[in-house]
Amino acid sequence: MKGLLRKVRSIFDTTIRILVFCAVLVLIVALDRFAFTDQRLLNISRQARVDLQQDMQS
Repeated sequence: MKGLLRKVRSIFDTTIRILVFCAVLVLIVALDRFAFTDQRLLNISRQARVDLQQDMQS
């Protein structure tokens, strides 16, 4: 009985570690995507500003 309990606890610990690893991986990917989107929006707004300045000069 004690050996079974130890085996179940070991499986549970391994499962928790895998879930934590997956959560961290998902978080890293999500933050990377968010940063990429943020950078793209920054570039779009910068381009819009340049276009506006060119329109004002002409």
